[in-house]
Amino acid sequence: MKIGEKAKVAVALTATIEPSEAIPNLLIRHPSERLGEYLKSIQWWSKLANQHGFDLFVFENSGRTSDLSKFESESVSVVPAPIQDPTEVIRGKGAGESLILSFASKVLCDYALVLKCTGRLQVLNAPDLLSRHLSVPSAQVMISWNANFSQVDTRCFSVRPAFLREWMSAIESEVSDDQGFDLESQSAGWLLTQILAGHQIMDFSRSPAIVGRSGSEGVSYSQRKARARLLIEGVVRGRLRTDPR
Repeated sequence: MKIGEKAKVAVALTATIEPSEAIPNLLIRHPSERLGEYLKSIQWWSKLANQHGFDLFVFENSGRTSDLSKFESESVSVVPAPIQDPTEVIRGKGAGESLILSFASKVLCDYALVLKCTGRLQVLNAPDLLSRHLSVPSAQVMISWNANFSQVDTRCFSVRPAFLREWMSAIESEVSDDQGFDLESQSAGWLLTQILAGHQIMDFSRSPAIVGRSGSEGVSYSQRKARARLLIEGVVRGRLRTDPR
């Protein structure tokens, strides 16, 4: 059964083709370079959406949605997201991302579940991540944490839209990369408070198999390494299940 036949599901990609020069801590800046990576990624996600029956939304916040419009179809939407105020740009890409996600949560309010991913990246096991979350109706978020629970990986996570709206509303004004209050740490802090309040916040049972390149550091995540990681995790979890001790 296709994912889209189980529930109304969307994938939300965030995109900034032409970032402001004032945004700190951003290595990949040139619009043509970024656009090329977005085009490659969106093409991959579009095929996945058709195969698995979910809707794909691309939220672009630099006024360049026309560069992506060729992908629009019945299942793919390219949506202009609010452009960050010039006086707020210095707060960094995390602040811009939270603004996009706050907007996206309203657009996607009718969906049962949303998988968020940074727009230039691909996630090889995205269907498995969505299926896992759909199997736990009480889970508000599934996301990867670091070892000491001080940060979450906001490149890719699945979330209920109403909870995403509450999440971004709570931290949007606090995110400021230049002050050390990045999206990852502010999100972790708020999610911990939600766990204490009784909400079910879960770690991914398997890590997102990410392929692409980091815009902040230029680090490449190869398909070979992503597939190898999936294989290793599968073997380890299989042994844990069959261990008689």
